[in-house]
Amino acid sequence: MVIKRASYWVIRKIRMIADYQFSAGTGSCLFSNEIDSSISRKTGKVKEIREGGNYIATLNPKSGTFSLSLEGARRLLHKHGIPRATVMSEFASLISKGGNVFAKHIIEAEEGIRAGNEVIVLSEDSSLLAVGHSLLSGDEAKRFKRGIAIKVRRGVNANDVSKNGS
Repeated sequence: MVIKRASYWVIRKIRMIADYQFSAGTGSCLFSNEIDSSISRKTGKVKEIREGGNYIATLNPKSGTFSLSLEGARRLLHKHGIPRATVMSEFASLISKGGNVFAKHIIEAEEGIRAGNEVIVLSEDSSLLAVGHSLLSGDEAKRFKRGIAIKVRRGVNANDVSKNGS
């Protein structure tokens, strides 16, 4: 992969994808004019988006949607319309270390969440815990009492977990 400054057309394209995936205006909030993008050597398409060395998001070639990094989630944390779920405070530590979110631990999940959506996971005090993708809709996540609701990709304290699992 070659990382280089994104052109006007690349910035415009990825902003439109973000607006479609999340909500109008999200692209400008998420991606500034100073972003760098890596281009896949095989396909010639945008893969990763960074700014100032900070990883923001990856464009999934199969779905054509973004997988957010923690930095990307921070940029969208207070933006209206972004899929988010709030979990019980007693499980916040586990989730922040990369543990999956079970349906019974969810206090609130936005109605607009659909299975497969990118989701920001928050604690009861509205601080960022993790990012991942939903396995259930928002309504199902609130009603179900069993099973994984959100598959966490990255927790804010994921480096706190030792390599041997102890």
